[in-house]
Amino acid sequence: HILGGQAADGSSRAGITLENELGNKFFLNTWYDQNRFSIGRLGVADDFIIGSSGNIGIGGEPGGNERVHIQVRTLPPGAPNRGLVISNPAGNGVVRIYGDTGKTQIGEFAFWSGAQMLSVSDPTQDWQIRAWKTVSARDALILLGADESTAHIQGWSFPIGGPVGGVPNPLVLQPNGGYVRTGFLYLADNGPNGAGLLYYPNTGATAGLYIRSDDDPSTFEAASERMVILPNGNVGIGTVTPDPYRLYVNGNQFISGTLSFSGGFEMPDVAENMDCAECEPGDVVVVDPAADHRLTRSTHAYDHTLAGVISESPTLHIGGSRSETAKPLALAGQVRCKVTTENGPIRRGDLLVSASTPGHAMRADPDEVKPGTLIGKALEPLAEGQGTIRVLITGG
Repeated sequence: HILGGQAADGSSRAGITLENELGNKFFLNTWYDQNRFSIGRLGVADDFIIGSSGNIGIGGEPGGNERVHIQVRTLPPGAPNRGLVISNPAGNGVVRIYGDTGKTQIGEFAFWSGAQMLSVSDPTQDWQIRAWKTVSARDALILLGADESTAHIQGWSFPIGGPVGGVPNPLVLQPNGGYVRTGFLYLADNGPNGAGLLYYPNTGATAGLYIRSDDDPSTFEAASERMVILPNGNVGIGTVTPDPYRLYVNGNQFISGTLSFSGGFEMPDVAENMDCAECEPGDVVVVDPAADHRLTRSTHAYDHTLAGVISESPTLHIGGSRSETAKPLALAGQVRCKVTTENGPIRRGDLLVSASTPGHAMRADPDEVKPGTLIGKALEPLAEGQGTIRVLITGG
């Protein structure tokens, strides 16, 4: 049917109405007073409109600034709302974007079904954004340069629907198969000033969070790891093997402020490792006359080769020998010390020296004390026999 003039709804338009065998009617209309053309379903809606400015509306009115405006209609529950569908028998879809004048392509949006990859790029591919779905070792979002030699973002994922480690929706570095480092963050400036790497190893290394840095990006791969945090919480600085210590620092340290210790230390003391095979905590020890750099239990009263007392658990352990027979020798502070009353009962404040009883201290006669024989002062008494008391190490 060809209609012209005044339409039934009162608008000034002319058009053609098409009707199929099922009674479905479609129309092609033009408005005299609005300078527009539309195609639609009779009595339902204008599905395709060309406005006076040449802008096109699909599913609704043309936009004011958009050459093509697509409006998704609200469909019944369960029905898909589709705005724009691009299909290809080969399974690939490409949208190319051109400038306002001529046919200069300024961008491309494509989906490649074979690689299950979504890409956005400029015409010459000086830059690209790629996202792979399931291809192993490329399950990532990558921003690439023209030669594909630089991946600016790789291995990132954003979890949805629940926290990770108590943190809601964190940024997660996920494993990428085939990479030596799993889940890594590389930081570098645009010049030769340095680079840093934060990563968790994939294989061939102890599990942990590693930090590597170098002042020259060109030698970065040959640089050593500067810090590691192991899964047990132990931290290494200047070493990647901090166990069994909570903090292992390989190198010089500077502390500005007060260094405080806590943890219920009953005997706060400072100690250094010295070789003493037969020694045990609380022993009074002297320099071994039979070997260099070695101690042995004392066996003489007022021994002038006195070294001190073996600590049980030093508050501050400053190193020294690392041999299997090394023991911590108390240099200052308080320790438990084996004592005997062979020179009389021990009272608080008594000076202590080595006794003839092996590995024990006794009360000193002040007139008999010579340089190098003093252990320290008794902080607890012992009336008779042998025992262990708290002693303040003074030396001298």
